[in-house]
Amino acid sequence: MTERTSPFQIEPARPLAALSAESAPAYCCPGETESISRAVHLSRLAAFYPKCRECPHNTDTGSLAVQLKTVKPARSKPTAPAVEPGELFREEGIRGVYLNVITRTRAEQLTAAFARMLWRESPLIGRRDISPDTRVKTRPVSSAPAPKVVVGYDQRPASPDLVMGVCSRLRLMGCEVINIGLSTKPCFLHTVHHLEGATGILVTGANSATSSIGLDFVGKGAVPWSLPGSLSPLKANWQETASRPRRQSPPQRTFQGFVPYEASLWKHFHALRPLTVAIASPSRLVLRTLDRLFAELPCNLKQTTLPLRHVAQRTGDDLDIRELQKTIATESADFGFLIEEDGMRCQLLDEQGGLLSSEELTLMLAELLLDVRRPVLLNNANNETLIATLRMLGLTVMTNVQTHELTSQQMSANNALLAGGDQGYYWYNNLFPTADAILTLAHVLQMLSRQVKPLSAQRPGSLT
Repeated sequence: MTERTSPFQIEPARPLAALSAESAPAYCCPGETESISRAVHLSRLAAFYPKCRECPHNTDTGSLAVQLKTVKPARSKPTAPAVEPGELFREEGIRGVYLNVITRTRAEQLTAAFARMLWRESPLIGRRDISPDTRVKTRPVSSAPAPKVVVGYDQRPASPDLVMGVCSRLRLMGCEVINIGLSTKPCFLHTVHHLEGATGILVTGANSATSSIGLDFVGKGAVPWSLPGSLSPLKANWQETASRPRRQSPPQRTFQGFVPYEASLWKHFHALRPLTVAIASPSRLVLRTLDRLFAELPCNLKQTTLPLRHVAQRTGDDLDIRELQKTIATESADFGFLIEEDGMRCQLLDEQGGLLSSEELTLMLAELLLDVRRPVLLNNANNETLIATLRMLGLTVMTNVQTHELTSQQMSANNALLAGGDQGYYWYNNLFPTADAILTLAHVLQMLSRQVKPLSAQRPGSLT
C-alpha cells in the first residue's frame, strides 16, 4: 500500500537558532567583507567601535543603555602629512622639517622599507622534504641570520623621538638592533665597520636647517647610501606596506662605539711638537672627543662652541669664521680649525686668520701623504690648476666622484690615497674609506710638526 499524505501534515520542528538566523538581519561593518553576528554587532557598539558610526545598523542597539549619539569620538592615531618623495630624499640621505614633514610615523615607515631591503638580500628559508617518501622525516633548513643594524643619533632635540620609532620598527621587522646612542657620523661609520656585516641608520639633521631632521642609511662595509645609488630603490618603494618577515623580535643591545673609534685615532697623533690649536664646532660630541685626545698631547687646545646653524659654503665673512679668527688672534694660535656638525666637513685657517680653500688643503694633504702608486679622487673637474699640480707630483687623478657612496666605493676599488675637492670633505683609507675631520686635523698637526715654519708660509697659493 502506498502511504497517503494528509493536507494537514505538520512540518517538523526547526531549531530556534535557525529561526533567529533567518529573521536577524546580516550585519557587516563598513569596509569589511565578512558578515558578523548580532552579538558581535552589539559588543562592538558597546565598545565604541569606530566603524559603527558609519554603519546603517547603528540604531539597532538592543538593550544597550548608552546610545551611539552620546559616544565621544574615538581619538584617532595621528598620521604624517602627505609628502612627495622629492621633499624627503636628498643626495646623502633623508631630511625634512620635524613634525611638518618628518614624524616618528614616517621614520618608522622608512625604517620598515630599509629592513625589507635587508631581508631581500638574505631571505628566510623554511622546511623542505629530503625525500618524496613520506616515511622519511623532514629536517629544517637553517634560516639566514637576522640583519644586524647599528642605530645612532645626533644632538638635535628631535633625534630621541625619531630614534625610538626606528628601533621599535627594526625589532618588529626581525632585525638585531645595536644602539650606540649619541654619535657623530665618523664614529657611527666606524662602528658599522667594526661590527662586521652590520648596516646602520643614523638619525641626524646635519647639513640642513636647524628645524630639520632625518635619516642617513649605511650599507655593509660602512658604505653610505646616496642618491643616485642605493637610496634609489628605497625612494621608489618606501611607501609600500612591509610585512613582518618573522614573528620573533631579536633583543636590542647597546654598544659603546666611541671606545674603538677613539682607539683608532690615537696612532695619528704622535711625534707632534707643541702647537696651539683653535678649534670651533657646533658639535659637543666632536669637542668632547678632542678633549680626550689632546689630554695626553703636548699641544694646547682652545675650543669654541658655535651655535647650530647650516651654512652651505664658508667664506671669510661668515660669522663662525670671524669668531674663530678672534680666538686665533687672542690665543696666538698656530692655526684654526672649524669642524661642521656632521664631524666630516671642515675648514682650515692659518695663524693670520686667512681661510684656506678646500682645493689648497687637498693639495697640501696630497703632498703630505704622497704615494704615486695610489690615485687621488676629486669631486669635480673644474679646477684645472689643481688637477695639473697633482699630476706634476706624479699622482693619478680621477674626477667627478661626487656622492659619498661613489667616493667610498671608488676608494676601495682603486686603493685611493685621498679624496677631496671643493666641498670640504677629505676622505682617507683608514681601515675603511672615511671622511673624518679629526683625521684631517691630525694630518695638519703632522704637517706643521715636520717643518718649523708657519702655516701661511706652507700654503701653495691660490688655486682658483
